Amino acid sequence: MRFDVTAIGLGILSDFALSALGAVIVSLTGFNTRSPDLFVWSLIVGLVAIFVGGYVTFVKSQSSAFANTIAFGVIEIIIGAVLTISSPMPAWFVVASLLLILPTSLAGGYFGKWLRHHEA
Repeated sequence: MRFDVTAIGLGILSDFALSALGAVIVSLTGFNTRSPDLFVWSLIVGLVAIFVGGYVTFVKSQSSAFANTIAFGVIEIIIGAVLTISSPMPAWFVVASLLLILPTSLAGGYFGKWLRHHEA
């Protein structure tokens, strides 16, 4: 098994870009910063970005695509843990986001595999 740093990096870059875009869109909605709706939408946007990052990691991997997708997910869990420590968030949001990162990134990888299979 060989990790593809480029593929993982592109996955993380995809996640960051989509998360930033989503944050701008969510902020334009005018939610109060303590509104539960803000956290629900932030979770949804974040998980969509993780899904896309998992997909990008999978399709850009030269080998061991699922191992790279798992590595991407683990790195995202670490990043998520650091971010949740640095700013106050509801416990349900922290638990849900950290528990859902790896399955969501793998779902993105499986989607990439499904697309490859159906393109051929």
